[in-house]
Parts: sequence; structure tokens; C-alpha cells
Amino acid sequence: MKSLCLVILVFCMIFNADCDQATERDSYAVEIIFYRLTTATWTAQSMETTFAGTVAAAANTYCESNVAACGLTTCCTSVSISFKETEVGKVSGYPQKDLKNLKHKFYLDFPTGATASNSSVTQYVVVNSAVYEILRLARETFHTQTGYWITWADETYYGIPAATKENQIIIPIAVVVLLAVIFLAIGLHFWNKKKQNQARLRKRIDDRKAMKKNQAMVQPTYRVDPDIKDIDDDHTEKTLNGPHRIKLTPTVRQVTYKHSLVDNSQLNNVKNIYVSSLHEIFLYSNIAVQISLLSSKLEVKGNDVI
Repeated sequence: MKSLCLVILVFCMIFNADCDQATERDSYAVEIIFYRLTTATWTAQSMETTFAGTVAAAANTYCESNVAACGLTTCCTSVSISFKETEVGKVSGYPQKDLKNLKHKFYLDFPTGATASNSSVTQYVVVNSAVYEILRLARETFHTQTGYWITWADETYYGIPAATKENQIIIPIAVVVLLAVIFLAIGLHFWNKKKQNQARLRKRIDDRKAMKKNQAMVQPTYRVDPDIKDIDDDHTEKTLNGPHRIKLTPTVRQVTYKHSLVDNSQLNNVKNIYVSSLHEIFLYSNIAVQISLLSSKLEVKGNDVI
């Protein structure tokens, strides 16, 4: 009877363990994306074995330095307690095609003989946060062996590093294009500034030409000194024995006439000629007056004689 109870207890313990392990495997499985990998290539090149080997090796490297993060008390210090390919299991139905990529889902069991730490939230599998870091290490080795990249792990994006040859080509081209854009921008700035200066200079020249053209159309004008009265008989008598007081003054310092400039010396010559003419007029007028007076006197004397 006691033996039967012991057997039943052992079977219950095994049954509960299997149920807990399956639950953890399903809960902490990680879905990953292989960039531009097909199911046919995956199967033909036996990449399941390659993937399991790279993940197990990366798990040993990571968990040896981060035992608590992996949820273990000790790990990877000996061959007996270390991750092997058999601890990397895949979820049923995977891998599968995902557009041009390959989608896979797997879980990572604790190594055989390893003990979960008291702070671990799992008892049988490595948690997702630790698996993400393990994949970060494993993807480099997997790419080296197969030529394909792991780009996603659930919501974690690892990206696709550019090839070295592509970097050697693209980076110099990018630098040259950037420098060309900078020099082009500077050149356009100075070109635009030069055009603005030329436009201002052209406008200034056009304004000067227009001003000269307008000045050429203006006839010279003169004004008489306001102090000089109109020339009448009384004024003529008063000024017979003295110099005349007529002054000619141009309205502008230089008068433009028929596209030539008349300066002050030329105006003075005109004034001198005009003054000389007036002198002659006044002289002849004075002679005429004297002759008329003399004639009048002779007529008076003649009448007296008669």
C-alpha cells in the first residue's frame, strides 16, 4: 500500500513538472526574423542545427558573466553544466515564410543539472530579456556561417549592418556629395550677391544718364538783380556819368546747353560782352542827347537873331 502511494506521488510530481515546463516554454518563447531567408534554403542547408549551435554557444558566453540575468545560481563553468544544442527548442509550426523573410520561434531551456536562482521568475527556461542579449551575440556568428542576418526578436530590432565594401563606396560618395552641396550653396550666395551689386550699379548709371539727358533739355535762364530798376529816362540821366548797375547772374552754377557745360568763366565773358554793349549804347545815347541839346540851343539863338 505504501509502495503504491509512493508511485502515485512520483507520477503526480512528474505530471505537474511537465505541465509547468510546457507553460514556461510557450510563455517565454521568442519570435525572430531572418532577413531574406527562405524555408527552402533553411531546410537545404540544415540551418536549424547551425542556429541551435550558435545560440547555445552565445548563451554560455553571456550567462557565464550574467548568471543572475539568466535566472541561474551557476552556469557554464564546466561542460557538465552548460548550454547545448538540445536546450534550444523550436515551437511547433515554425519556421514559416514571412513575405521575403523567414520567421522562427524558439525557447531556451536551462542547462541539464543547472539550478534556478531564488530570484528567477522561471524554473525551466531562460527569460526573454536574457534571450535578446544572447541573440545579439549569436547573430554575428550565424551571419558569418550562413550569410544571413537576424533582424528582429519580438519587438527588438537589431538592424542590418552595411557590408564593408558598400561602406567603402557609399561613405566617400556621401562625403563628396555633401561637400558639393556646401560649395554650391556658397557659390549661389556670392553669385546672387554679385548680381544684386550689378543691378544697383546699372540702376545708378541709368539714373545718371537720365539726369544728364534732362539737364541737356533745359535752356539756360538768367535773372536780373532785383536792386536794378527798369531803365527809363530818369535812370538813364542819373547813370549817364556813372557805371551802369545791371548784373546778369545765371540761375545755376553751371548751365548745360546743347550737351556742353558753360562754366563761370564763360558766363563772365558773356557778361563782359553784354556790359560793353551797354556802355556803347549809353555812350551813343549821351552823344545823341548832347547833339539834340546843342541843336535846341542853336535854334533858340537863331530865333533870337531873327
